[in-house]
Amino acid sequence: MFKRGHQGAALLLTAPLTALFGAIGLFMTIAAFLTCRTPDLDLPDYRLGVLAHRGWTHTIWFAVIVAAVAFIVGAGLAFPIVGIEGWVVGAVVALAAYLGVLSHLFADALTKGRG
Repeated sequence: MFKRGHQGAALLLTAPLTALFGAIGLFMTIAAFLTCRTPDLDLPDYRLGVLAHRGWTHTIWFAVIVAAVAFIVGAGLAFPIVGIEGWVVGAVVALAAYLGVLSHLFADALTKGRG
């Protein structure tokens, strides 16, 4: 699938969050949109040509790793925000990143042919 298709899949998967949760949902949708291409780090465009495309970066375990990194970054960035606990922001960012990677995996599953 092409870049725009992955971005569209991320928006399709997370757009209901915006409707349900307002500004927080919009933030999650944006975060998922920004992380939806992360599994394609295995493409030669990113100069990591040693990885096989649709290899380990296209697994649920990679999605968990991305979510864990997003949790750490989100919790760290939440420090200057008054009134919001860091772990809450980290959890929201981690869930959004996880959904972004999952949207990529689902979109690739739609376009991956057999044989």
